[in-house]
Amino acid sequence: MESSEIKLFLSTMRIIAEQLNQENKGLRLAKGGFLAFIDNDDIWESNKLELQMNHFNNNPDVDVCFSYMESFLSPELVERY
Repeated sequence: MESSEIKLFLSTMRIIAEQLNQENKGLRLAKGGFLAFIDNDDIWESNKLELQMNHFNNNPDVDVCFSYMESFLSPELVERY
């Protein structure tokens, strides 16, 4: 591995560590009964939380709720997961 690749890897690891640190801080500060995570490169549908909360309210046995994601790096590369 070249030294430039090592620096990139270390830089990436620092970014990941800082993101985890911020998420952990959010967990400590949270006051409600639900958490929702959104990263700076995410876009939510305007009714995402409403739909998910309705699902929780109508299904009390559900502990976790998530949704599909759509990658939109470019119009040619749209994928759904």
